[in-house]
Amino acid sequence: MERLVATGLPARSIARRLDLGGIEIPPARDAGAVAGGLLPGPADELGLDPGTPVVPAGPDTQAGLVGLGTGESGQVGVMAGWSAAVQYVTRKPVFDSDRGLWTGRHVLADRWVTEGNAPTEGVPTFGQVKFQPSQLSCYLDVSRQTLLQSSFDVEQFLRSDLAANLAIEIDRTVLHGSGSGAEPTGIFGTSGIGDVAGGTNGLAPIWAHAIELETDVSVANADLGSLAYITNSKVRGKLKVTEKASGTGLFVWQDPANVSPAMPGAPLNGYPAFVTNQVRSDLTKGTASTCSAIFFGNWEEGIVAVWSDLEILVDPYSGSSAGLVRLVALAFADFQVRHPESFSVMKDALT
Repeated sequence: MERLVATGLPARSIARRLDLGGIEIPPARDAGAVAGGLLPGPADELGLDPGTPVVPAGPDTQAGLVGLGTGESGQVGVMAGWSAAVQYVTRKPVFDSDRGLWTGRHVLADRWVTEGNAPTEGVPTFGQVKFQPSQLSCYLDVSRQTLLQSSFDVEQFLRSDLAANLAIEIDRTVLHGSGSGAEPTGIFGTSGIGDVAGGTNGLAPIWAHAIELETDVSVANADLGSLAYITNSKVRGKLKVTEKASGTGLFVWQDPANVSPAMPGAPLNGYPAFVTNQVRSDLTKGTASTCSAIFFGNWEEGIVAVWSDLEILVDPYSGSSAGLVRLVALAFADFQVRHPESFSVMKDALT
């Protein structure tokens, strides 16, 4: 069969195998070449003059390649029809021994095409992440005397302080939410995230741990988006004096002066690294009870859902007999991890 495709000779051997030996197979002709004149019978049926030149055309997709200007070796054309055939033009026939591709003649002389099968239809799958509002609140009492005597707007100052406290609590929940009661589960306790273990009783973090955190996310094909580290100030201090390899003078957490100008603000292996003491440093591992966490991941995959604007209520009644005004801050929020594979955590870093 390969010889027939390469030479264009009639497939008489196949005809014999199919018991079609009595059928006359005309010789192959190049597309566009005149094969002869139209005979009187067919001419009469078609309403054409006898002798009208008969010119063989080519297969539809190869003819489409001509329309695309795809005729040189190495060029690729896609016929976006019912099968979306992908055709690669070559100067000589190329055959696939696994029969995953098929080879045919181009309509242009001395050109062949190797064609891929139609792609298999994909069937997307969808998961569901459920959010439900949980109330977060805090309050403080301030005396009416303070409000009257202050030389600045102390009420607005206190409102801002309440709002900041709620934001801090939401941040803590994102990282270490317990998942008990109405409190959402934070990244630390989410099932399915990567887990980099230091040792039986914890271990000082080293360069290899950072690489393992990144590898966990990368192996899951999740190393995209807003990738960054988050840890606490104790870990940052430890990594600033921990060499990548002994005697190199290169530290795991680089000083700003040593960070590549192409990646400013990326002191940890080319990734941004943020510090907050919301990251716990009192975790237990074996006999150690002062372990810290190091988070790495795509932070776009941690979703904070908020149901309303932050509410600050002024309650002049609850403490009125004592001359107090109560300021109450309320928020309704939830947190979920969209894809756990987007995060990895070291939970036993000793500093």
